[in-house]
Amino acid sequence: MILFEEFNRVRQFVTPFAKRYKALNTVKTMIKQNIPPSLSAQERAAFENEIDDDTRVLGAMERFLRFVGKRTFERVFP
Repeated sequence: MILFEEFNRVRQFVTPFAKRYKALNTVKTMIKQNIPPSLSAQERAAFENEIDDDTRVLGAMERFLRFVGKRTFERVFP
């Protein structure tokens, strides 16, 4: 039940941003340019691979939000 609530809240939060940023390649580039530099090369590569696999803006944005949190997400996607 908690997982569904988290999913619904993340989806509800991200949807308005996904409507404003419709170009998947642009969103992926914005995400990759804002991966914290403190990550190891392996962690960075793994996250970039996950982003590369996303086929929808909504999915990429949800993954980014879960990875970096609301504050960074809102800075990247004002």
